[in-house]
Amino acid sequence: MRITPSGTVTDYATDFPSNSNLLGMAFDTAGNLYVADVSIGIYKVAPGGSVSLWATGLSYPRDVAFNSTGQLFSVGGYNPMAMYSVASDGTPTLFASQAAAAGFTSIAFGYQDTA
Repeated sequence: MRITPSGTVTDYATDFPSNSNLLGMAFDTAGNLYVADVSIGIYKVAPGGSVSLWATGLSYPRDVAFNSTGQLFSVGGYNPMAMYSVASDGTPTLFASQAAAAGFTSIAFGYQDTA
């Protein structure tokens, strides 16, 4: 759903599969929405609302975030926990992993003021 600053609520995208398990999401600078689906991968939602499965091959993706350079990362996994960097074509590369009884559940990047 989309909520405007004035409080108007509308659907943003409705074409997700009925068995989706949607969790974390993030927008890129072009207005595309990336949504982690712990069951299958990452969906990309274009500004007009069209949904496509964009990245697969990740271990239980639970959240997505962009770093300061615009690189998308996804976290999840389940023993081991896993963090992936995801290329602009949707190809994931394992960035880091750690043996644990559970997976990462969220990701965020902090930005340091260099001035």
